[in-house]
Amino acid sequence: MNTNMNRTTQVTSHNINPNHLSADGDPKNYSVGVTFANFRSLKLPPFEPIIFGLARGYVGMLNAITNGNKSTLCRNLLISLCTGKGFAPILCKSHPHKVALLDFEDNKIRLQSDLLTMASGLTEYEHELLDKNALIFCEEQDRTGSCFSLSDPAHRELITHRLREFGPDLIIVDTISSAMRIENENDNAEIKNKIMNPLRRLARDTDSALLATHHMGKKGLDYKSPREKSQKGRGASCFADHSDLIMNLEFNEKTNSVKLECGKVKGEQFVDTTFQIGAESRWLRPIAQKLEVESAYQKLLSSFEGEHTYKTGELIGKLSDQILGRTVKNELKRAVELGTVVKVCHGVYQKVQ
Repeated sequence: MNTNMNRTTQVTSHNINPNHLSADGDPKNYSVGVTFANFRSLKLPPFEPIIFGLARGYVGMLNAITNGNKSTLCRNLLISLCTGKGFAPILCKSHPHKVALLDFEDNKIRLQSDLLTMASGLTEYEHELLDKNALIFCEEQDRTGSCFSLSDPAHRELITHRLREFGPDLIIVDTISSAMRIENENDNAEIKNKIMNPLRRLARDTDSALLATHHMGKKGLDYKSPREKSQKGRGASCFADHSDLIMNLEFNEKTNSVKLECGKVKGEQFVDTTFQIGAESRWLRPIAQKLEVESAYQKLLSSFEGEHTYKTGELIGKLSDQILGRTVKNELKRAVELGTVVKVCHGVYQKVQ
């Protein structure tokens, strides 16, 4: 039995056009909303992320500067996911998945060369998995010779049809600026209607998770504060507001490395991870990093000012760009046990002078 076809059929059967309210056009004959009694009895699929924080029907964003290795990371991720390998911290080792790469930026010659280099270390069995689990779109043209664009309804329909046939678990769109046509990327309404809504519709119509790459603002121009991890992508804030997952890739030219950070996700964020860029293998390899628990403890103590009392949420907010919220709570508990911080009342703390 083809589980991908069954999954797609199940999803598309629920797609209802809200403009077609009823046969006679009367909104009274079109029912929306359900009582909680009916809502709690709905048979809904579990939330099962394909990659970290990104499940079917959800849209994620990977931000990086031009030539910041976002395409390299996506291609590493494609091979890892198709062959069942892990790619920490955003992918655990599991069974192989299907991935569709919609590359609107590169050409077939460079893309083929890059993927073959990355796949050169695979076993024969892993090559077989990659052959059947990866679907590539690159330099696609319609019958008139026009390059495909996700902004073109006809092109999007053809792509959606092909994706439904293939049944991907993850769709990678590289990059948004090359895949879609917009006039003003700083216009929130335009970004919502012409980019984010179509991407989410593509994810839902194919029952896939979707990860799109986007350019990061240049330092000194529209580069955001390091505290605004979810808003480092260039252009309107709607890019981040309508994304379920935000990841930022910071390139360090001096060390030829990149740091991957989580800017937005439901639940706990992953720990920032630094990768060394393999010039020959074209793989991003994580650099071993030592966790300094004591430094987190010291940062917590330094966040207290004088005899001022703080709520747990206030401390988490002050340290949000340095320590995970869960770590702040653990270090608070540790500080109380050591006697360096006193718990004034429920959820309120003060540093011992």
